[in-house]
Amino acid sequence: MFLSKQTKNNVTYLYLIESSYDKELHQRRKKIVKSFGAYDVFAKNHPEELKKLEEEYGSKKIKAQEVKQKSIDEFFHIGEPEKLNEAIGRLYPQYISHLILRKIWDEDLLMSRHFAYLKQRSANPVEFNVSNIALYFACLKIINPCSYLRGLELSPRFLGDPMDNVSTDDVYRCLHYLSEHKEQILRHINSRVDVMIKREHSLIFYDCTNCYFETPYNDAYWYKRKALRILRRMLRKEVPEYAALTESELNKVIENSIEYSQALDDILENMGEPFRMHGNSKEKRKDLPLVSIALIIDENAIPIDFEIYAGNQSEQSTMVDSIRALKEKYQIKSAVVVADSGLNSTSNLLMLMDEGLGFSVAKSSLSFSKAIRDKHLELKDFHNLITDEGVPTGIKYKIIDFKTRTVNFTDKNNKTKKMSQECKLMITFSRKRQERDLANLEAMLIQAQSAVKSKAEITHQFSGWKQFVETESISDEKDDLQTSKTNAESAEQDTDKSDDTKAEVKKKARKLIAVGLNDKLIEKRKKCAGFAGVLLHEPPTSDETYSPEFISGMYHRLVKIEECFRIMKKDLEIRPMFVRDKDSIKGHVFICVIALIILRLIQKTVNSDNQQLSLDEIKDVLKNSQVQLAVRENLEPLLFKTQAIPVKNCLRVKNDELDIVREQFISEDKIMTLLGLPVIKSVSTMKDIRNQFKLRTLEMSCYQKEQCNQMNQEKIN
Repeated sequence: MFLSKQTKNNVTYLYLIESSYDKELHQRRKKIVKSFGAYDVFAKNHPEELKKLEEEYGSKKIKAQEVKQKSIDEFFHIGEPEKLNEAIGRLYPQYISHLILRKIWDEDLLMSRHFAYLKQRSANPVEFNVSNIALYFACLKIINPCSYLRGLELSPRFLGDPMDNVSTDDVYRCLHYLSEHKEQILRHINSRVDVMIKREHSLIFYDCTNCYFETPYNDAYWYKRKALRILRRMLRKEVPEYAALTESELNKVIENSIEYSQALDDILENMGEPFRMHGNSKEKRKDLPLVSIALIIDENAIPIDFEIYAGNQSEQSTMVDSIRALKEKYQIKSAVVVADSGLNSTSNLLMLMDEGLGFSVAKSSLSFSKAIRDKHLELKDFHNLITDEGVPTGIKYKIIDFKTRTVNFTDKNNKTKKMSQECKLMITFSRKRQERDLANLEAMLIQAQSAVKSKAEITHQFSGWKQFVETESISDEKDDLQTSKTNAESAEQDTDKSDDTKAEVKKKARKLIAVGLNDKLIEKRKKCAGFAGVLLHEPPTSDETYSPEFISGMYHRLVKIEECFRIMKKDLEIRPMFVRDKDSIKGHVFICVIALIILRLIQKTVNSDNQQLSLDEIKDVLKNSQVQLAVRENLEPLLFKTQAIPVKNCLRVKNDELDIVREQFISEDKIMTLLGLPVIKSVSTMKDIRNQFKLRTLEMSCYQKEQCNQMNQEKIN
């Protein structure tokens, strides 16, 4: 309790206030214990009582500070190592990165306020704190990515145990909540980012990837198992004699019944489309089910939006839905969509123009028509590409008119007609790229020539160096001999075999042998070496004409989205996914996207101070942001600030200036200063940390206290 003076209508009143923290509502509440009326009147009529109240309640804060300082002074003046060792017990490392990130979370992105707003508007508000759970796991993705169960187990290693009293059910419900409110939350985040960095959605970078699950079975398999289980339960209730049948016997009954098979199909239809499906994995994991992720970022490499599709959907088909949804959500009227060659299809280009958007899409030189290869790859017709500052890039370019093939296209008004897209094709040539392409070709030709010389058997004919080998199908005599012997021994059993089955046996007895090289393909690869293409068209509503320098730079910036995928896969460990249902998967990807947005915002802030640090270096700083917790018997615990020693530059070429910048960045706590946070003192208390990070509550959890006391007791024994 404490004394408080409050002025109303130019009159100052005196109150005795009691303050408490409501754990359910996560806010501090104040209650008036007693009102003493007008301060002047009370001081005049009851001076002794006022003096007594001020001594008891008014100076309580000062007394507490004196007690705290005295305990710290006594602690450091114990002198003898044995007594110090007895007093300190053990030191417990505690992460504080979640407190650092809360500055961006609460003050810049206003996430806690937005989640409170969503909770207030909900008819069925959730009981758990979505904001705290989302922030903690986004932080965990940055410093120590792991499964959600493991993340809960690691919570006591963070100062204040942020996931205390949070269950695994709460975490997975939180993922469902994030999935359900994805559009509202992302719209809020983007509005805040627009204010922070003054960005315009004039350039939109789009790309797709896929992520795998550590299970051999896809959702089509699991959906059917679940549907059969539901149908078996229904049939056993409706038909008593089915209760005695085993699962396999009842499955055969369902399979042989048209009525039951139709009922099974109805159940499967109600379960929706399978999500985790086998498809073309970019990480060569064709044995595992996938989901496809479409990511859209801005020119600052900050994610704007994402969509998730079934793993067996093609990238080209998902682009239409993603771009149209983005345009509608953020009211984008004129922008250029930049994408790689995997999304280059006539239907996608027509869709972008139909939506009023321009495009800059990569086109592989190997996909150039013969007419383009014969007519437009002469370097004498190319121009040197120069930057806006007048610096030569070493790249040559040429721009020609281009027309895509004709396809059936359905516009946004659902009208279908045959159309093609006229645009520009910018052909670029790089000597370094040519040297790299020819070196790769030469390495593959060595393998191909070796295979031809040894007449090696060829499998997967169109993969790698094997695409340059011409093959001949020959009979495998050993297989034929074995097949004939087997057929002779079991002639009676084989009399009923169909002609298709016999043809299949015959086909298996043949193999492909390398007999020569594909000279036409080799010549084509040599001619296209060093060349690349970009299809481009300005937005239909724009009169602006883009320069070759801008076009080249625009496409080269597409590497940023590839970097985003690399970060989410390698650093944030978006895969393998340890969740199963669609909403959990979407919530998991959303957590990773939020973590990437936070990292990009920190990087943007750091770079504004001329500190060019990579995301890996920022992650390392956050991971090493720790304090050592010293638990003292019957006294407030102390927190000792730690500092990781800067890493060495072990490159052969030394950059002393860069080394100094990095060391200063780490040693001077600039990351906290740049984020607007005061530097942590060498020795602090929990109250100091609360005040520094503007937290209403931050205490050791019961679990932390129990474990620390137990380990200290073990040390004494």
